[in-house]
Amino acid sequence: RSNLSSTFNAPDADAILSSLDNTLYRLPSPVLRCTTFFTSPSFMFEPPSKPISIHEHDTILERLLRILSGLAIAPWRTFDDLEGVLSLAETGAIDVVRASIAVPVFLREPLRVFAIAMRFGWDEEAELASKHMLDLSLHEEQHQEALRRIPMRALVRLFNFHRQRRDAFR
Repeated sequence: RSNLSSTFNAPDADAILSSLDNTLYRLPSPVLRCTTFFTSPSFMFEPPSKPISIHEHDTILERLLRILSGLAIAPWRTFDDLEGVLSLAETGAIDVVRASIAVPVFLREPLRVFAIAMRFGWDEEAELASKHMLDLSLHEEQHQEALRRIPMRALVRLFNFHRQRRDAFR
């Protein structure tokens, strides 16, 4: 049995999205088209539209829909939420979410910020994150999982940056 989203239940909706939690999000198709979801002209929404399955939970899908619709969002709580929204948005509207990566709550984990920034080719954010990790010992066990998420080229770049900074302070 599906639940209707209280926020996204437009009476004039011709597009319906369904989350992994069986929540239905009823939106006018122009919202989806203007925000780069379903931009292909061959993708038609015809009332009554069958729900389009989105393989994300409500926390991720609703947050992205709120961002894309210009609605207020609660402060980010976890990296998993941020990464989920980024992954879902990767096909298009990612620049709307990009600014969130450099907020102080995430810069407390600069290796993860660096990994995400490198994944999406965001050099400015990667540089900011690398400056926040100068006091980290990258070889410690606690950082191994975050380091595994960083592409090899970026990891080499990071280690070189750390070595250059260390040598400069000697």
